[in-house]
Amino acid sequence: MITGSPVSRFPALQSQAQAILADGRLAALNRVAIQACDPDRNVRFADASAMREELERLLGNEAAARSAGSNRTSVARSTRFRRRVLIAVSSGLGLLTVAGFLGWRLASPTRVDVNFVTDRFDAMIWLDGELLRDPAGTPYTTPCTVPNLSADVHQVVFKQPGLADLEVGRIDFATTREIVARWPEGGGVWRTEPQDGR
Repeated sequence: MITGSPVSRFPALQSQAQAILADGRLAALNRVAIQACDPDRNVRFADASAMREELERLLGNEAAARSAGSNRTSVARSTRFRRRVLIAVSSGLGLLTVAGFLGWRLASPTRVDVNFVTDRFDAMIWLDGELLRDPAGTPYTTPCTVPNLSADVHQVVFKQPGLADLEVGRIDFATTREIVARWPEGGGVWRTEPQDGR
């Protein structure tokens, strides 16, 4: 709203940085905009009233400068500044709404596809004590990709008839999208190779 640049470039000031930093009012307005859009809710204004108070403080400083002997040019600048502040308040409220929506959206669990591979094919996959099944009710068996799993931490166990259960442990599907596991040979310890899925 200050730079005229697309929102995807926020908070970069691009080529307008020098002009904004040279004008104390625009620099202050830019700080208010950045604070209003901060991803940390503790840094953002608590509500629209708090943002408005900060903007009124800026306008009060501008009014004091005008009363100390400003001329017509300064009145024109003040009008432009007030217009920008009004746009900033409107945009800020819109940005706060968008930030709230994005915060809610990011906080909700996401879904991911996860690859499961074992050295013994056709092992059944158990997550959090439940057998994974496809929509038709058929158990998933390795190797396979299981779609639409919640991107949370899950207890993963592979089961194969005639073999001891292969307990992989707790895996965070938000960061691990491929699990490769091997049953022990000759009583050795099983081994897993979680992959980050990139």
